[in-house]
Amino acid sequence: IKTVLMLHHRTLPPQINYDAPNPKLGLEDSPFYINTVQQPWPSQDGPCRAGVSAFGIGGTNAHVILEEAPALSSDESGQEHFILPVSAVSKA
Repeated sequence: IKTVLMLHHRTLPPQINYDAPNPKLGLEDSPFYINTVQQPWPSQDGPCRAGVSAFGIGGTNAHVILEEAPALSSDESGQEHFILPVSAVSKA
């Protein structure tokens, strides 16, 4: 829900309960950072996308990729939507 709201409002919230990074992470030499203040989601040449992972006990893992919804015009209300289920239960 938090990630959906981030996409909807195009806002990156700050990381709660964050003081300082572990110096062994080497963040200063990487493109990664810890967001410490709320800020707008930077615009890019396409829709914003975010990944959400859930790692459960016993191999019950899930990963979903969320994408910002496109702006709808008044004539697109009948557009079909679908769910694409993907599973690694079997080779098929």
